[in-house]
Amino acid sequence: FSHGKFFFGQTSHASGNPIQQKNLRDAGTNNVEVQKETCKKYDLGFPPENVPHSKRRLFLGCLLADESMEELHAVSTEAYNIFHTVSYIESKIVRLHRDWKYGLQSESLRKLQQSFGPQTKVSVDYYLRDLNTTTTTTTDDLGTNNELLREGNYLRWKMNGMTKDDVAIVADANTTFSKDFLKALQVCELPEFQPGTTSCNETNVSGFTLKIC
Repeated sequence: FSHGKFFFGQTSHASGNPIQQKNLRDAGTNNVEVQKETCKKYDLGFPPENVPHSKRRLFLGCLLADESMEELHAVSTEAYNIFHTVSYIESKIVRLHRDWKYGLQSESLRKLQQSFGPQTKVSVDYYLRDLNTTTTTTTDDLGTNNELLREGNYLRWKMNGMTKDDVAIVADANTTFSKDFLKALQVCELPEFQPGTTSCNETNVSGFTLKIC
């Protein structure tokens, strides 16, 4: 199974605006009582007052497929100004000869990069793979291909300064946690996030929802 090539574009903060690039550890509400109520709602602890703590930064990684702009805007509205980084990967097979939906300097890219708010770095990076016309794709191949694409998310997170204290969220592009729960991930005490209790190679928190068919 051959690997393709990544091409990295600019983030929504490439203009170098210092206001946009403010540290999200200090962004948003710092009302301790509000934060405590949020943690209590999810049956989570709150750090003791005598223990220094800062907000965890949230990094989102998604693969773009055939989602509509309306679906993506619904996600960005719920998570407005919460994420530090939103990394999208758009992929294309050479022999299909189709245009990039979120190509460099396109109007769709501009709208998407602006939709998450001025405090979030949004990028669409590109994955190009060359398949000959005789190649057949199996279900296993699709799963492997998605894992290869995810490498682009990881590389973008690294370029944007992700550290061991930050939180990585891998999701479909048209799904998200609620704004309230995302804020809880930033400040509450989660057993899964305690140093030495879990591995970065494993999923620590999973989200599920009802599906109505």
